[in-house]
Amino acid sequence: KDADGFADYIRRCQVETTMPFNDYWLRPPKLNKLSIPRIVALVGIPLLVVVLSIVGFFEIPMLSKLLGWTSWWTLLGGLVATLVGIWLAYRYALKIGNLPMPPGEYADLPSVLKSLYLQQTFSEFAIAAQGKSDAELHKDFGAFLKTHKPEDKMAPSQAPGVISIDRPDAVIKQ
Repeated sequence: KDADGFADYIRRCQVETTMPFNDYWLRPPKLNKLSIPRIVALVGIPLLVVVLSIVGFFEIPMLSKLLGWTSWWTLLGGLVATLVGIWLAYRYALKIGNLPMPPGEYADLPSVLKSLYLQQTFSEFAIAAQGKSDAELHKDFGAFLKTHKPEDKMAPSQAPGVISIDRPDAVIKQ
């Protein structure tokens, strides 16, 4: 019925994501990486204990008597530690996977707003430039660059929260 009701509706239906607003990068992004040594330590070390206890039980039964421990307790402890290690490695992988992806170089709001502004103003420029001579086009494009300042993302630019620059309050002027 009104703008506030629409905004409330959008908030209620919002889906949480780790994807950035701008999913195109000029250079490959630095992504979060799993630490293979950490996963090997969490799972591999307890698994090694399990294997050694099995080898010790079947291959070297005298070693158990000499050292004063039994392979069964080591095997049981190693199995429990391996299961806990697998669970911790799984939780670690989920934690890294849930980290947000890095934003693109120009994914900040002023850059996106400036891009939307330039897209609309350049479309109008391109339509108006049809049929002009090279000299007129060169002069008009120079005026376009001077007026719209593509290198300055702060102004002139599109105001936040508007769809089109056709409204009087939709453009931030310098």
